[in-house]
Amino acid sequence: MKKLLTIFLTLLTLLSYSQTKLDMELFNVINNYRVSSGLEKLVWSQESFMVSKKHNEYMVTAPHYGHNQPIDIPNHKELQTPGQRLTDANIWWNGVGENICYTPYSDSSLVFMATKVLRSWVASPGHNRLLINKSMKFGSVSTSLVATKRYSYSTIVGGCYSTFNAFR
Repeated sequence: MKKLLTIFLTLLTLLSYSQTKLDMELFNVINNYRVSSGLEKLVWSQESFMVSKKHNEYMVTAPHYGHNQPIDIPNHKELQTPGQRLTDANIWWNGVGENICYTPYSDSSLVFMATKVLRSWVASPGHNRLLINKSMKFGSVSTSLVATKRYSYSTIVGGCYSTFNAFR
């Protein structure tokens, strides 16, 4: 019984820390944008994904939308910069950047949502610089959909928090 419980909890942990289809779609559109700009694709970093995911969860829970984490919440280590968060996760880096985004949604397709987030970053010169920074080699993205209202069985509106980390 104890062995079965251990297997179940391990499986549950692995499932809870895996990427969503929207995470992967957004990472793909970011890489497609980089390739269209004459750059190499970023290599997915699972370790960095955990950092992105935790920051996304922080923004949803705190609620504080930003790169820093000034609000104390239970069971969370407040780290103020993307570099501090990567270092705390034992990720070696020599340059790091982070893009965040909050985008309203209403039952949108994954491709539409991912493209909408990418367009908002491309439209911002600072965010776009990270997307097309040729020295960045690794990256990850995490998204969190938060429903705010349900109009019917099939119509749900809310927001999508996104955190993109890139490093070299």
